[in-house]
Amino acid sequence: MATVIPTTTPHMGQLLGMVKARLTDELHRRLDAAGYTDIRPVHGPVFHHLTPEGLRLSQLAELSRMTKQAMAEHVLELEGLGYLIRVPDAADGRAKLIQPTDKSLAAMAVARDALHDIEVDWGMALGERRVAQMRDTLEAIRAMYDR
Repeated sequence: MATVIPTTTPHMGQLLGMVKARLTDELHRRLDAAGYTDIRPVHGPVFHHLTPEGLRLSQLAELSRMTKQAMAEHVLELEGLGYLIRVPDAADGRAKLIQPTDKSLAAMAVARDALHDIEVDWGMALGERRVAQMRDTLEAIRAMYDR
């Protein structure tokens, strides 16, 4: 078995993870400041994929790459906090759709604005051109895998 020699230079995956962690921290700092102190980072996959029309639990789980059981825990918690409701699916009376409430739509608007503002902050600190190039590069990498 080959010996792995530790390095002080993080690989690309580590760098992306570190930046995502800082972005998430800053987003939640801003959500907290806006009064949404009960939204936690683990709720991100729910809010990221939620649509106004609603989705089935299995769809949310698949889009988030989570098990249905794990997604069900997050949905149940967010329901209890008033961010989600379950309504009958008109296409299949046995199924339920998970829909956002007005409270979650308002929180998602705050999050969208905060993420925009963070990107503007990065542009001011690093230069708008560099941030635009980073965005273009990340979009190109994502497109490679979406084929």
